[in-house]
Amino acid sequence: MIIKKNKKAQEEVFGFVIIVLVVMIIGIVFFAFSIRRASKGVEPKNYELEDLLFTIQKYTTDCKINNVGLNIRELIRECNNNPSRICEGIGGNVCIFLKEELEEMFDEFLGTDMANAMIHGYFLNISSSEQIVYIENGQLEKDFIEASQPIQPLIIGEQEILVILRFYYSS
Repeated sequence: MIIKKNKKAQEEVFGFVIIVLVVMIIGIVFFAFSIRRASKGVEPKNYELEDLLFTIQKYTTDCKINNVGLNIRELIRECNNNPSRICEGIGGNVCIFLKEELEEMFDEFLGTDMANAMIHGYFLNISSSEQIVYIENGQLEKDFIEASQPIQPLIIGEQEILVILRFYYSS
């Protein structure tokens, strides 16, 4: 009788140890999974990039035509329709001014070296029937998100302009 009680107690302790081990293994698996998931970082979203494109196009520049300051969207149209036009007061060509303005914006926004940034490269392509502006910087490889926005012509017969922005990021 005493031997049966001891064996029964040992079996219960052994069962308890197995249950504790199974729970610990499941906990370790979930912990490892959550660490791996957290190390991926935050991935940018397309709608954020579309918002950025929209905001950039609304930025008013120092380039004036007919004494009115042009925003980036208007500068893109002007460069497409009249590439030889000169910005009043600045004296520079609208297309050259547009490219320099966009490069400066991205340098301020992302930094010039992007060595420690989540975004490690980008390109911006603005084109209609011909390329208007193309800017790239950093490493253009691996994972990327892309946003594009058309710029509708103001006059019938003009070409639609397409603005494409692609960010390459670390996963």
